Amino acid sequence: MWAKLSADMVAPKERFDFPAEARARALRERIDAFIEHNLGDPALTPGLIAAAHGISVRALHLLFRDQPQSVAATVRHRRLERCRSDLARPELAARSVRDIAARWCFSSAPVFGRSFREAYGTSPGAFRREAARASGR
Repeated sequence: MWAKLSADMVAPKERFDFPAEARARALRERIDAFIEHNLGDPALTPGLIAAAHGISVRALHLLFRDQPQSVAATVRHRRLERCRSDLARPELAARSVRDIAARWCFSSAPVFGRSFREAYGTSPGAFRREAARASGR
């Protein structure tokens, strides 16, 4: 019996990692949903995200260490995706590029323009014109 108890106490590490790994994955999924739900909030920062989930900013960054992007880069990328989508929508053609950028929390037009060009290889205005041409507008 002592041998069995001892063997259980020194069981392989993997046996105990799965629950922690599953908890971390579930937390990342909740954080992902929170980010999606709050993309239009200019206060959406790693600090706010961490506080909303009862963890430290450091713990939040650790959760994202094996992800392709940091927390802040994830938020910025998703906001750029929303801007790109809105720029291509015919029903939003009357809204200015600046208004669309502001809707997704880009407060500076030059910063938005540089970020958009870096992400998509073209300016927001050129992208919008090409999207309009492609849709026959």
